[in-house]
Amino acid sequence: MQNLFKVLFLFVFISFFCESLLAQSLSDSSPTIKTYKTSSASTHSVYVESGSSGATSVSNAHSVYIPISKSENEGYHISHQTNNTIPEIADATTGSGSVVFSSLSLTSSGSDYIYLAIQDESDSSTWNVVYKSSLQTSTGTKEIEVPIINFCGEDLDCSNLYTSVATTATTDSTTFYIFASSADIDPNGTPVTTSDTGSYPGVDSGVYYKVYLSDKISSSNVKLNSLSKGDEQIIANFTGFSLSNVRSLYYYAIKAASPDGVCPQDEDSVITYKYWERATTTGSQTFVNDSLDYTGTSGILTIDNLENNYCYSVRLYYRDKFGFASLLSKRINQTPENIETLLETQQCYLLTAGFNGDHPVVRFFRDFRDTILMKYWLGRTFINFYYETAPQYTGYILKTPWLQMMIRSISTSLYYTLRFWQASLFFLFLMVLGYTLRRIRLI
Repeated sequence: MQNLFKVLFLFVFISFFCESLLAQSLSDSSPTIKTYKTSSASTHSVYVESGSSGATSVSNAHSVYIPISKSENEGYHISHQTNNTIPEIADATTGSGSVVFSSLSLTSSGSDYIYLAIQDESDSSTWNVVYKSSLQTSTGTKEIEVPIINFCGEDLDCSNLYTSVATTATTDSTTFYIFASSADIDPNGTPVTTSDTGSYPGVDSGVYYKVYLSDKISSSNVKLNSLSKGDEQIIANFTGFSLSNVRSLYYYAIKAASPDGVCPQDEDSVITYKYWERATTTGSQTFVNDSLDYTGTSGILTIDNLENNYCYSVRLYYRDKFGFASLLSKRINQTPENIETLLETQQCYLLTAGFNGDHPVVRFFRDFRDTILMKYWLGRTFINFYYETAPQYTGYILKTPWLQMMIRSISTSLYYTLRFWQASLFFLFLMVLGYTLRRIRLI
């Protein structure tokens, strides 16, 4: 009997060990996903928000934003490439283009295939296999190209995305699960579960993707309210959209042919520059520099590296997470000027030197001076003292970047406090209330 138990134990151990060899460890910690329509030589880089913990559960899935082509939205794809980079869905059985998952990583050997499965619409624990790719090598970085039409079916209704449907206002979503296995699974909707490792070794070790498909053109546009001049820079004040829904922000500028001349009216000498782009990590964002100050649905963008005394005609637009662009804002002209000239005309010496030119914050305090301080004797006394002493410090400020930054930080904080004084008072009340309650608990 004892020998029988030993044999059974050895059998179970060997079975478990062999299954662990066959189980494939698939990961995609830094997802890189592309699309194309007719040729893989011309692709669109899909925006991905990386999930946490390697996207090894549905709740931590990578978020993937895939644009779908229609004739109505071709002109809104801001990559400035041909529309051959965006897949197209003609009908329930016909589509052009593929989605390329190019950063899959296999860290153990023993599998022959990589599968893509879609979450069952009626049973979230079931995954229906819709794509199979044979492995040429057992480990390393893998790439699979999934035809866009494979995404559509009972679990993802793509009918509103068909090219025959005259609308560009649809966004559909589903969840994908990509895994590797030694089992030969029929990719025509075979249902699997992540617990069925006996029939499908490796099915419990895959990566989840929350996938959004859209042909929707954004209904929000940038509203360019004003342009302020600075030294080799222009400051744009804009509103009209929420930054949380935007992938990148651009300015579109036309430079005059000569200095001190007429502002440009044609489309010659266009300068297009991406000034901000969201990082591919959920909840984070990356700035090209510190030139964007944004709260809610309004912002201030500093466009620098310009030439003084040349008139620039400026528009703004943004690119959403699917790669579609907003319409251009209205055109506004402005001419950067030398800082000395600005100091002579603006007469708000310290702030103008701190911001290196005119700025909405500078204009706010200039209006505060004219409408509030000038009404009172004490305010007029302060203004006279300011203009007697401030000019002698501007040269030092202009040569001291850290001092400019300090002036910008303090004045911007004070600007928001005064502009939104009700919210500031409420926040102060909450702080005092919290401190008081804490003191009461301690007593």
